[in-house]
Amino acid sequence: MHHREIIKVILKSYKNPVYLELGLFNGDTWNEVSHLASSAIGVDIVVRSNLIKASEEHKLFTGTTDQFFATLKDFTADIIFIDADHNYKSVKKDFENSLKILNEGGCILLHDTDPSVAEQEAQNRCGDSYRIVDDIEKNPQINIVTIPHGTDGFSIAKRVGETRTQIRKRGIK
Repeated sequence: MHHREIIKVILKSYKNPVYLELGLFNGDTWNEVSHLASSAIGVDIVVRSNLIKASEEHKLFTGTTDQFFATLKDFTADIIFIDADHNYKSVKKDFENSLKILNEGGCILLHDTDPSVAEQEAQNRCGDSYRIVDDIEKNPQINIVTIPHGTDGFSIAKRVGETRTQIRKRGIK
C-alpha cells in the first residue's frame, strides 16, 4: 500500500475537507488525492504541467513553503500533508506554520518520518526529516503516531482534545 492510500482514507473521513499539500514532487499524490477535497492547495518550488486541478477551488502555488505561508490570508485546512524539503529545520518550520492554520479536528500528515535503513537518510530520500517526530512527541499539546510504512515511514499528528467526540461534547451545553 502506498502512502496515498492512507491519505485518501483520511480525506474521505472528513466532510468537505480542505487539503494542503506541501511538496508536490512529480504530482502523483496530488493527482490521486486532491480531488477528494472540496478545496485544495498544492505547493512546490516547481509546479509541473501534469498536475490536475479538479475545480476552481483547487489551486497550485509555485514557490517555497516559506513564501507560501508568508502570503497566506484567511486560509485554514483540515488535512495538511508535509512532504517538501526533507531537511529537519524546514520540516519543523512547515509543521509549526501548519499548526497555525489547522482547523479544529484537523490533522497533519508527515512523510519520511521513519526511514527503515540508514541509506534512506540521504538528503534525496528522507534526509533528517524524521527528527521532527521526537520534537512532536515532546509537545504535550500534540498526539502523534508514526507508522512503519514502506521504507520511509508516515506520521499522523493531531492536537490533543480534538477527537470528534471531544469536539462534539464541547458543543453540548
